[in-house]
Amino acid sequence: MADRDPIESTPTLPAGVTLAAWQAIGAVPDGDGWRIPERSADGEVVGWSRRFANGGKGFVAGGHRGLTYAAPFPSYAGSSASDPVVVVEGQSDMAAGYGAGLCVVGRPSATGGGDALEALLKGRHVLFVAENDQKDGKPGPGTIGAEGLADRLARVCASVRIIHPPAGVKDLRAWIINGGNRDDVLAEAGEAPCVVPKPDGIRFDSGQPSRKGLPESNSLISIVPLADLAPATEPDWVWPGYVARGAVTLFTSLWKAGKTTLLSYMLRDAYRGGGLVNKPTTAPTLIYSEEPEGIWSQRRDDLALPGESILFARRPTFAKPNAAEWLHMIDQTRQVIEDRGIGLVVFDTLPSLWPVVDENDAGESLAALAPLRDLTNAGAAVLLVCHPKKGDGSQGTATRGSGALPGFVDVILEMRRDAPDDANDRRRVLRAYGRYESTPAEQVIELGADGYAIIGDRREARARDAAEVVAGILTDSGEGATVEEIHEQWPGGAERPGIRTLRGVLNRGATDGRWTRSGTGNRNDAHRYRALDSIPANQCLGAEVNRIPEGVPNW
Repeated sequence: MADRDPIESTPTLPAGVTLAAWQAIGAVPDGDGWRIPERSADGEVVGWSRRFANGGKGFVAGGHRGLTYAAPFPSYAGSSASDPVVVVEGQSDMAAGYGAGLCVVGRPSATGGGDALEALLKGRHVLFVAENDQKDGKPGPGTIGAEGLADRLARVCASVRIIHPPAGVKDLRAWIINGGNRDDVLAEAGEAPCVVPKPDGIRFDSGQPSRKGLPESNSLISIVPLADLAPATEPDWVWPGYVARGAVTLFTSLWKAGKTTLLSYMLRDAYRGGGLVNKPTTAPTLIYSEEPEGIWSQRRDDLALPGESILFARRPTFAKPNAAEWLHMIDQTRQVIEDRGIGLVVFDTLPSLWPVVDENDAGESLAALAPLRDLTNAGAAVLLVCHPKKGDGSQGTATRGSGALPGFVDVILEMRRDAPDDANDRRRVLRAYGRYESTPAEQVIELGADGYAIIGDRREARARDAAEVVAGILTDSGEGATVEEIHEQWPGGAERPGIRTLRGVLNRGATDGRWTRSGTGNRNDAHRYRALDSIPANQCLGAEVNRIPEGVPNW
């Protein structure tokens, strides 16, 4: 048909469409109207549609319906969520959007072009601009078709969103005719949530949902009285207070502050007991890691990690997956949980593993997070390891990106150095926020020769430090020293507590038998403290003995 005789004048263009845009998609004059090519995902022309001078439309016999776009299709199109490929219905809408500076693809009908769209847009960020064709408050064919195709593409694309033109404006072309532009479309897209694929079995055919594959009851939910719910029980903790089977934990800490080191020791303790974990587990752990296998081999050998119980997930590439690949990975993980009885799944780190491009986009983040509930419902604990925002944060806001992430999880765990300015600091402060009463708000842990030990909260840690300093100050000669005298002798390199705090440390140490205390504590008979020796018992207060009671640790 390309050998038709040229005509002397250009046919009338559709309103809102420029000649340059019309020619870019390959439209050619056809009498007093136009012929527009429809293409496959490979750019091949598979058919020709017609647009007549009076606005009527037709299709040239012998061809096949396809997509309308400016070929060749750019390889970079849709590589960013902030600049997606726009999908509309029809050629004139497509050309109007193209003329406004958008990368646009036109589908041949409300529900048509699904196979070609899937092949062309796989792995890209996509935006559907659906028609405002609602009637009596119900969506019309254009809206239903866009939603069905968006659901399908959400399984293979990096992200998919749907927007509508402003109220009273029919479609993208009318939006542009009424003064809309590229920035208006993208601004609206930025507020739209990502499409989350519907459960398998729900499909759209000519705008109508199919019931194929759904339960015979035709119901996806079950309604039960609150009284019939199972009784509340303590979670099955893998890491007490922080990581539980059936729950998602978000673990955030500064770069190179020891997140994976702590994780490694926790795993060791989880299988042998002691240290960070008081009750060992036998359920295997599955790890998705951004680190090479060799580093985990070294940890295995250094910490004697159980090589058969901790499983390492090998991935074909370290590139970020798209939405479809992520869903496939989660589904495979769920199957492994069920087949092998996995108790814990670790994503270290989440940003290197999930498909989210714009971490500040709540919709995109939630679309990626939602499938993780399939893993917890299968009986595993899920631990998401993340980096903080550059400015750090407080009260559960340390993690970078959208608040959708900390809002989604069950436990937020943040780790910081106890002494931020000391690069050799062996202590870490764990602050946690969660749904469970047994999650401690704060704990200080310290790395020693045999791993991490729990010290208590920061107040208890400071008291422990102060007690060690007191033990170095006290002597076993003379009448002993008062709290004020001990305070004055405090060494310059140690953090000096206040008098009231120091008095509490001294009295606790005397009660625990670390040193002796004499005097009544009255104005003229101040308490005096001495290192342990054989001083007569009548110089000590009542039941306070001058030796460590049996069973009390000499901390």
